[in-house]
Amino acid sequence: MDVDDEQGGRTPEADGVARPQAAAPGRRRAYRLALVGVPVAVAASLVLTFLFSGDGVGVPPP
Repeated sequence: MDVDDEQGGRTPEADGVARPQAAAPGRRRAYRLALVGVPVAVAASLVLTFLFSGDGVGVPPP
């Protein structure tokens, strides 16, 4: 049995079913920025907080 026989000789395009379009280049860039930029910004803020926190809390020995 051929693939055409199983589908009745029709393709999705012939039935009027549209394929999903690829994301626009600007949208892909935004996704990449969100997936990479946000974790990098969080890590950088944690490192800077650690570096500039100083010796703020002093606990006297018992």
